[in-house]
Amino acid sequence: MKMNDEQLCAYVEKWFAARYDKWTTIYRGIRMNRVNGIYRLPDGRELLDILDSIYGNFEEHLYSKDLLPVYFSSPHQLLTFLQNYGLYCKEQLKWMLTLPEEERQDREVCDIIEMSHDVAELTTYCLESYEVNIVDNTYLKPYLDMKAFLDAVDMDGFMTRFKAIYKSIPYSIHKGNLNEALFHSVAHSVMYQLGFRAYSESETSDGRMDMKIEMDKYVYIFEFKYSEDDVDMSEDALRQIKDKHYADPSLISGKRVIAVGVTFGKKERNVIGYKFEVLN
Repeated sequence: MKMNDEQLCAYVEKWFAARYDKWTTIYRGIRMNRVNGIYRLPDGRELLDILDSIYGNFEEHLYSKDLLPVYFSSPHQLLTFLQNYGLYCKEQLKWMLTLPEEERQDREVCDIIEMSHDVAELTTYCLESYEVNIVDNTYLKPYLDMKAFLDAVDMDGFMTRFKAIYKSIPYSIHKGNLNEALFHSVAHSVMYQLGFRAYSESETSDGRMDMKIEMDKYVYIFEFKYSEDDVDMSEDALRQIKDKHYADPSLISGKRVIAVGVTFGKKERNVIGYKFEVLN
């Protein structure tokens, strides 16, 4: 199952909170009995240094009930940190397994190995479960930009990026058979592939909304109109959302619901107008 921003943060916070007492006891116990520092890895490092790095990063950056935005400014920053944290622990784990068997069986050494292994597994799980691939920067940048605009309810910024995507589509691809369905399908495909939770043609008791995007704090409901002569019909689209009560099923979520009316023009082959309104 893919995790969104809110689920990712909640999972990481809960995971580390469940280990805080145990890891703190281990850390303090080993620090008090510094003799464990005599265990040296083949490259000269001491196990105590590895413990300091693993526990220090955990306590400084990850033991918090509010990872975003207190410690990390974005989910991407958190995932990048976890990725580097996991790579470090995997590398240390590999080296620790080169210790002589009798040293690896030492209780304190076993504890450090277990901590390294747990972090490595956590980071692998988070990186594989998050809904956006943070490794592919060409994929990530548009998502982060557009998500930031939606998080800030900055529709001007969002629509500027949205229009740029349509502008990049070659004329020869859509020179014929232009209609609302074509623009709608492209909008849904782009939003879905960028990583948004986009739903199209969601049914309500009064009809079907064109597209809904669920964010951590907001729900955006889009209604698209197509104009043969490039007349802005965004006000009509916005009114339809309200008259048809498309927002009602989302109101129980406790999130702010934002209605957005968008007009696509035949001549411009792009968005020619939009209006939005916060409904609750």
